[in-house]
Amino acid sequence: MKPIGEGRIVDPTLFHPSLDDCQHWMAAWIYRFIIPPLFATMDIGMEIMHSFEELRLSLPHFVETFFGQGFEYICKEYVREHHRCKELGSWWGKTEKGDSDIDIVALCDDGDGEFHLVCECKFRNKESGMKELKELQTVSDYMRNCYNKRFCIFSRSGFTDDLMEYAESLGITLLTPEDMYGER
Repeated sequence: MKPIGEGRIVDPTLFHPSLDDCQHWMAAWIYRFIIPPLFATMDIGMEIMHSFEELRLSLPHFVETFFGQGFEYICKEYVREHHRCKELGSWWGKTEKGDSDIDIVALCDDGDGEFHLVCECKFRNKESGMKELKELQTVSDYMRNCYNKRFCIFSRSGFTDDLMEYAESLGITLLTPEDMYGER
């Protein structure tokens, strides 16, 4: 693990969790390690087993959502460590398509002036592409008092070639966990 920013070390595999984070981790641990063996040793009817099978099939989405929240937390820490942020948070609002959100919005100052860093975090088993960038840009147009926008996409699974070419030509930042913290 290497130092980030001003000597602070951020380990992407560990949180320094709040109570809420601990509760989420505990719930995931219970559903992964306690409940399956418990059901396996009980003499239960097929109806309960069918319900458990439905739960098991829905777990990949649950896990992706659960770990996606952790990935978003790590990305926020990365932004905090690599930019002089005056404000850092998320944005939720209404757009033509309904309720929308932006994972990370930071008001930063790079010495030449203030700018808003607008970021999307994608924790999934699919490369992020032009669609994700266009959605981020479109939703950011609904933010009030957001000026000098710079865009960034964090993606667990990397990026499509067309997005990488486009981003490079416009100075849009694309980061994977390996880019943030190096090979593990």
